[in-house]
Amino acid sequence: MVARVGETLELSCRTTSPWNLCGWRQPSGVWCDRLSTSKYASSCFGNDRVRYKRPQPASIPPGAIGESGSDPLAGGRECAIIIVDLAPEDSGEWTCNVKEDLRYV
Repeated sequence: MVARVGETLELSCRTTSPWNLCGWRQPSGVWCDRLSTSKYASSCFGNDRVRYKRPQPASIPPGAIGESGSDPLAGGRECAIIIVDLAPEDSGEWTCNVKEDLRYV
């Protein structure tokens, strides 16, 4: 993927099964994480130009209980970040990692 300094870039990873914690490792090696149940967009600690996209509710029929309980945002399948005002230090490999079970974080 190619982008220029100052541009905005979106990165995402998608899974076939629900997850509860999503993290992105920045080129600097620093991780930032977000719970699937977070109802808000959040910034990455130490780099406020990296923002998690607000999770979208799952496609669950009205009145049905989701795979991870009654919260339709629980058990995400896509984890996306937006990097605003790209800087030279953003160049490099970004790695997405998801965890299904929070007991082994």
